[in-house]
Amino acid sequence: MAYMREETGSAPFQALFDKIPILTCASEEYVRQRLLHMDAAGVICQILIPLPWLEACHEIWADPKKAVKACRIANEDMAKFCRANPGRFLGVALLPTIDEKALIQEYRYAINHLKLVGSVIFVGCDGVPPDDARFESIYRESNANGTPIWLHPSRPQSTPDYKCYSDRGSMHAIWNSLGWIYDTSVAMVHIALSGVLQRYPDIKIVGHHGGGMYSRKRTAKE
Repeated sequence: MAYMREETGSAPFQALFDKIPILTCASEEYVRQRLLHMDAAGVICQILIPLPWLEACHEIWADPKKAVKACRIANEDMAKFCRANPGRFLGVALLPTIDEKALIQEYRYAINHLKLVGSVIFVGCDGVPPDDARFESIYRESNANGTPIWLHPSRPQSTPDYKCYSDRGSMHAIWNSLGWIYDTSVAMVHIALSGVLQRYPDIKIVGHHGGGMYSRKRTAKE
């Protein structure tokens, strides 16, 4: 976020982090509070997803050099934080999806060198479709090395519910409560029907927020 602020003058999610500072883990006290919450809920270890996603800052995301630098900062800080709290946190890699070559290079650095446990693709109407050819190498290598891919929705509040409300954006928190569930589901369908699961049958994909519209409980027979 400091890098984004330096480059653009602002940082996405700043208002959220100011409101709920425990999300940042920016101080030892916030880390202590998070661990207390985990202990109270019986959570041994948390998987940490990097925020903010680059698609929330188009000026950074659309510039391959800036995108690579932002991801490297995020991933190295993530790895450092997890090493400082062994057994309690595992980190997931942020990837520069604007460029295929940069994407796979950062993935390999994050997985092989930093030892992060997987990667995240941020999906939604403003993102790159998950069946885009640039993701093929990520799917192939994730299938081979067993590292999961997290799908996280990224629809912004500025996306209107109706075109005639374009000056208002999404109202009533629909962009989050329904839009994110929809976007996750759309991404999962695109992945399935584009043949990703057939080409890579051992791939592990985790859909955030309950898996979207298509999640269900397995029966005892299954």
